[in-house]
Amino acid sequence: MVTKTTKKPQRRDTLPAFKQNSRSSGKKNKTTEERNFLKEKKNGNLIPKKILLMGNPNVGKSVIFSGLCKKQAESANYAGTTVSVTQGILILEPFSCQVIDVPGAYSFDPSCEAEQIAVDYLKQGADLILCVLDATNLEQSIRFALKLMTYQIPLIYCLNLSDVARKQGISIDRKELSKTLGGKIIETVAVKGYGFTEIKKEIYRILCNNMSNVEHKANASTGTVSEERIHETITNLKRRRVLASDFDPASPKTTQRRLSDLVIHPFWGSLIAIAVLFAAIFIMIRGGEFLIRYLFAPLSEIFITFFQNAVLHLGLSPFWNELLIGEYGIFVTPFEWILASILPYVILFYAVFSLLEDSGYLPRISVLFDNIMRKLGLQGSSLIPLLLGYGCAVPAILATRSAQQKKERVMIAAIICFCIPCTSQTGALLKLFAGQPVWFLPLLFLLSFLLMIPLSAVLRKIWKGAPAPMVIELPNLLLPSPKTYLRKLLFRFKHFLFDAEGPMLLAVFLIAFLSSSGLLEQITSFLSPVMEVWLGLPKEAAVALIAGVIRREMSVAPLLSLSLTPLQIFTGAVVSLFYLPCLSVFAVLVKEFGIKTAVLIALSTILTALLLGGVVHFLGALLLAPVV
Repeated sequence: MVTKTTKKPQRRDTLPAFKQNSRSSGKKNKTTEERNFLKEKKNGNLIPKKILLMGNPNVGKSVIFSGLCKKQAESANYAGTTVSVTQGILILEPFSCQVIDVPGAYSFDPSCEAEQIAVDYLKQGADLILCVLDATNLEQSIRFALKLMTYQIPLIYCLNLSDVARKQGISIDRKELSKTLGGKIIETVAVKGYGFTEIKKEIYRILCNNMSNVEHKANASTGTVSEERIHETITNLKRRRVLASDFDPASPKTTQRRLSDLVIHPFWGSLIAIAVLFAAIFIMIRGGEFLIRYLFAPLSEIFITFFQNAVLHLGLSPFWNELLIGEYGIFVTPFEWILASILPYVILFYAVFSLLEDSGYLPRISVLFDNIMRKLGLQGSSLIPLLLGYGCAVPAILATRSAQQKKERVMIAAIICFCIPCTSQTGALLKLFAGQPVWFLPLLFLLSFLLMIPLSAVLRKIWKGAPAPMVIELPNLLLPSPKTYLRKLLFRFKHFLFDAEGPMLLAVFLIAFLSSSGLLEQITSFLSPVMEVWLGLPKEAAVALIAGVIRREMSVAPLLSLSLTPLQIFTGAVVSLFYLPCLSVFAVLVKEFGIKTAVLIALSTILTALLLGGVVHFLGALLLAPVV
């Protein structure tokens, strides 16, 4: 078949149409599949196909998904990142492929909700599976692949981290491995985009060979592969030198290996963790102050002045002037509270946390503090969703799906809601503590850690049983790819602007309306006994409790515009830290654990915040007032 060249360029992710070899190009008779294929292409219709992207945790599935679908998925260098399902579209004309990034799994006998989701998608069937193998830990990946083969769905294997494997002296015979696993092996380096073109070509080839448009249904009736069969297969692969390593355990350790061992050493690893924590806090505090002083504060003043002048020239009524440019005005508060107070710290937090994620350091902290976490009734890997909570509580609670017990899931979610501030709330707290004693922030976080002890004790009384043994795969300790790192930063910042700024602005509008209508004065007067007598705060601080219902950081932002003593600042920070989780977190709690558990956690956080705030106020008045 002779094709005519046209000037119209092809899409970058679109491959040529169905190809015939030279011997059949002159034949007029075409198979039914070929005729249907060409008919669909001529009519401009796209044939829907479903592709599952599967593999063990922490093998680079999300990075491959982002590269294929041009859609950023949440990816990090530790297990348990993809605990929900991400979907995207890959166009390979005439096919429209729905690519589903399935949560990472080790087996198909589910031990957690993430693995159950993977099994459910397999049972629903698909046209193709992209199985991602870890070239640095191929034996574990082959175990997964052999189990996946029993579902009778066409397979393509992506041999990821192949560059790291070569550096470690690991050689892999892809041709022989392909024969064993029954699918083509494509070498990839996901963070650099290497191998994506070949993946698309192979997807296109397989879909063209299955032109019946009948979706492959998973067939679990073929039976599960036995451990004996798996062991025998891997042994044969090693015997035939399909899997070979030049690594000698007795050889001198590389710098990477020495550093990897050092960060999980009980003594030196603890010191390194403390140093990393203080370095991160220093970067966020000093960097945030620098950005505010020289960029965001001047920019905020420009916007506020512009809108004030514009509104005053309109000659509006006092109600509208107060609503738009008053003390809590719609065109004033967002710039003072958000732009010049919270946003700089959010940017720096994402920069630091993403670096620790992609380097592979976070799982090593889990191993390091496993014994401490077990005293709380949790396992070391539970530390990862807790650390995610410092970014945002919503994905952190979703990440609990990788836990093996419901007890652990609820305990982790409760600790996140009670004790862990999100990124924007941390930024607001840093702004609130600007110019205050340097020990304020460490003391506040120490209180949050101490609260975990009685909280976990209460939860252990409610849910009996010991924590499950920790099973976590330590990824390679790597220097993150600059391109992938910057892409993640942009994705997270965009996510923050769309998901966080909306509710924050809603809180601003609510406060502005209550202020201009006079209702805010009535509410603050009603709450004045709690604010002034019990917490020792001015009654205007009640605005923080109202706005905090919508967004956690908005329980801090109103305090920034008040003239508070150091003790009042610390008391307000304590109330904000332990206060009600925001509406989006509450919605996730309802979805994951039910309305009863969500309401119980929400009410408990409010009571805890007010109780601890009052205790801090009275103790401070007795003991700390002379100091501060």
